[in-house]
Amino acid sequence: MDPGWTRSADGSLAWSPCAARMAVPLQLASPYLSGKVSASAPPLVLLVLNYKLPRTTINLWHQASLRICADGGANRLYDEVPRLLDSSSEESDDEIRGQYLPQSIRGDLDSVRGDVRDFYAGKGVEITDLAADQDSTDLQKCLHAVEEVTKLKEWELQACNILAVGALGGRLDHTISNLAMLHRFSHLQLTLCGDGNLARLIQRGRTIIHVDPQTEGPQCALFPLCGPATASTTGLRWNLGKSFQHRSDSCNTG
Repeated sequence: MDPGWTRSADGSLAWSPCAARMAVPLQLASPYLSGKVSASAPPLVLLVLNYKLPRTTINLWHQASLRICADGGANRLYDEVPRLLDSSSEESDDEIRGQYLPQSIRGDLDSVRGDVRDFYAGKGVEITDLAADQDSTDLQKCLHAVEEVTKLKEWELQACNILAVGALGGRLDHTISNLAMLHRFSHLQLTLCGDGNLARLIQRGRTIIHVDPQTEGPQCALFPLCGPATASTTGLRWNLGKSFQHRSDSCNTG
């Protein structure tokens, strides 16, 4: 019988996602951070949020199949791309910016500057004003757009790697909101990146994390963001053995 199927007392079969996860662990890796991605890898989706962008943004940009700016993230892209490239060429900043155009800028558009909006609109970038929707954040709006685009392109949504840069650091309310999106969109392979950190959701069951020491670590932390959890680890300097964690008093680091 396949892992995940259990037989009840009356002989009937039932599918248990948790049992399946315990038998077949989830594999987590971030090969795109160092560019070690095979040609057959699932599409990479890059979301640009409104905080300082990591230097690896340029590398990620060239690997991405879809690039979306969340409102003020367009300001970051406009302002920081020339600096991130640190180019000694004779190209002007606008010529450089013109080589890094997102497919879309989305959100309530209360943060994107007028000069930035005019520049990208003049380059044919789609700008979608979603100010009428005040019940979702700009990151949520972008994730909904990803769901729409993947359906049109017939990509397997759950296989796509979605990386949000500029998602950690800056305003505390924005950071907490972005972390909450890991749970709200738990069906997506979503990674938050920014301010020297990466954040991913580890769901119930067994998970194997493949670390690239060139771009990740050596520190890591487990934090029960949405409630109590029991965790065990192997491969760390200080491992957990069925350690009960609660968000009010636990953040296990290693």
